[in-house]
Amino acid sequence: MSAPAARQGAGHRPALRGPKWTGITLACLAVAAILTGCGGSSTTATVITPTAATTATPSTATTAATPSTSSAPFSGPGGVPVYQPSTVIERLPGQLKLISADSVTRVAAYYASTLTGGGWLIVSKAITPDGASFTVYANEQVVTVGVLPKTNGSAVLITIDGLYSLHGIPIYQPSAVLSQAAGSLGFISGESVTQVGAYYASTFSGGGWVVVSKTVTPHSARFTVRKAGQGATVAVFPHGAGSAVVIAHYTLQ
Repeated sequence: MSAPAARQGAGHRPALRGPKWTGITLACLAVAAILTGCGGSSTTATVITPTAATTATPSTATTAATPSTSSAPFSGPGGVPVYQPSTVIERLPGQLKLISADSVTRVAAYYASTLTGGGWLIVSKAITPDGASFTVYANEQVVTVGVLPKTNGSAVLITIDGLYSLHGIPIYQPSAVLSQAAGSLGFISGESVTQVGAYYASTFSGGGWVVVSKTVTPHSARFTVRKAGQGATVAVFPHGAGSAVVIAHYTLQ
């Protein structure tokens, strides 16, 4: 036997001929097996083709702001600011009652700061650890603000007590309105004619007022004044133990 034949004897088989399995081919087969479930579970895997992300189109509607926990308006009688956050418990003409979870000290400090300046005129102010009270002139009104302690917070009462001026003409205080119409006002005071008359004489002597005529006696007083295109007459006369005042306002031609 020749040498080549001997080399092809037992223990030596010819090399197998066939396709060449490259690394890429094997990887593809492995992926295919996973997708078709070969050699594993018989469940067919679902291939989900990703879609391009969709950009949300903003709505043309304006998103409403998250409402405040407060149910109270931002201003009360006479335009006096309302403490926030708070909840209205009663609303009447010229009166507003509300409660807040904040302490009397904090609410009182808010009003002491807010009503100092900004066009507000504080007539009286009292602040204690147990409460606070403010009387202010606001938008031609006399307004009181009371702050009282309440369980787990505080209560606030804002009330209009009357007018302090009519078209810029001061109303003597203290007084009580008896009648009011367009351009006119009648009120009474416990003070004497002399005292009320002296008040108006002093008021009209400055502040841009022009006194057209003036009559002052122990029993009555009458003024005719002008200011910034406006005119008025103010009459003071006895009423019981005090006095009565009538103001008539008009626009100058």
